[in-house]
Amino acid sequence: MKPYAFQGLAALVCAAFPTACGGRTAGVAPTASQTQSVAALEQDAVPRRAYVGVEQLVRVGGLPIASTFDLLGGADVDLEIAARDGAPLRFELWQVHLDHRADLVWTVDASSGFALRALHADEDSAWLLRFPPAAPADVVVSISCTASVLGCTPFLQPGERCPEGWQCDQGLACHVPGEVCEPD
Repeated sequence: MKPYAFQGLAALVCAAFPTACGGRTAGVAPTASQTQSVAALEQDAVPRRAYVGVEQLVRVGGLPIASTFDLLGGADVDLEIAARDGAPLRFELWQVHLDHRADLVWTVDASSGFALRALHADEDSAWLLRFPPAAPADVVVSISCTASVLGCTPFLQPGERCPEGWQCDQGLACHVPGEVCEPD
């Protein structure tokens, strides 16, 4: 095939299957708020919170899992996801914009059980990792902040000091002594 044929074929694939090119899916209807968009993606899934700066264990199995996290505009993070036993790994990464739009950013079907990606948040936004139903497996999720002027997240993450007036992320509370954000 000539190079131009590949470009034409790519255009046809993107027109016929927009999610293959990072588009929106027909199954996610427009919503009135960012929270409603996240809720639509979490539908029928077990909701979990993902945190930046700590490794988290996600047990996948018979039900879909939806793990959400928030990033500030300008944040750069590394997302590393690995199945502990090297089992095949499948998930989707969605970005939910402030204008309520949900975009499929990354689809992974890795027989190696490992996936790594650098992300740049072009705006303040919610992110959602959606693991489909699968054979039972333990998956380790690590989100590392690599660069940001104002920090990577709008809320304090596990282990961060929580001075008065600062808010810990969902599912965390400021615990004394030590005044650090820890799980409720």
